[in-house]
Amino acid sequence: MDGIFNSHFLNKSAYFQVTDDYIKAKYSLFGKIDCRISDIDFVTDKNNCLIIRLKNGKCHTVYGLTGARKLCFAIRKKMSFEPAKNPEEIFKKIEKIKSEKRKNIIYIGCCFLLILISIFVTVFLTDFKEIHQFNKNDWTVFAAMSIILLAAMAVAFYFAEITGKKNIVTEKLQYTVRRTIIETSPLLYDKPTAVFTNIDYTVRYTVSGFPVDNTDYYISEYCFTEEELDSDFTLTETYENRSDIFDKYDGIDFRYVIDITSETEKST
Repeated sequence: MDGIFNSHFLNKSAYFQVTDDYIKAKYSLFGKIDCRISDIDFVTDKNNCLIIRLKNGKCHTVYGLTGARKLCFAIRKKMSFEPAKNPEEIFKKIEKIKSEKRKNIIYIGCCFLLILISIFVTVFLTDFKEIHQFNKNDWTVFAAMSIILLAAMAVAFYFAEITGKKNIVTEKLQYTVRRTIIETSPLLYDKPTAVFTNIDYTVRYTVSGFPVDNTDYYISEYCFTEEELDSDFTLTETYENRSDIFDKYDGIDFRYVIDITSETEKST
């Protein structure tokens, strides 16, 4: 078991439990998670909020979790992952989703514009009267404009919802590309002592021996290299030190660092 995190943010009885292959949680007033790790399509965290998307399309958003980062890390470590065979295809999907989101945002903007217009038209057609001063014609205008207003709000919320769902899909696709690049890109040095990455797969840390032997205690014989994944998904070296590497090495928070030595060995 990785942990149980109680949350008093929305519900005193809320909890979140992660075992080797199962997740059970109760959150908010009626939120409930009861699934296997293998049922999860993607998981991410943002500002004490954990978002879990299942393979059946259902999405759980748990707010008020102080341990959201740790839970995300624990779940991701247990999930299976298949490297992307063709990252270019994923880039095309991401661009398509972004294009659809831009259209949805335009639709939402149009809906809110229509809401504002309907309010002003209602006020104008009722001669700026107070509600208690309305006659029969005024109530007819008010009812018609109310229907338009409610319909516009419903459409706006609809597009807002599907746009929000696309965000998690985009994040998963970006994560797939990042992880594939981090795990499969050639290492700067052969036969590394260890290779690590952060939880988001945006940085790769490599420790290599010079020469490769068992003299781990000779600090000067080792090289610590840091590579960062740029916004254009290019992996570039940002730090290297061939002596006193443990100053940098010890600075890594190993609670949220993943050992990918075996994965990188498969790609070499």
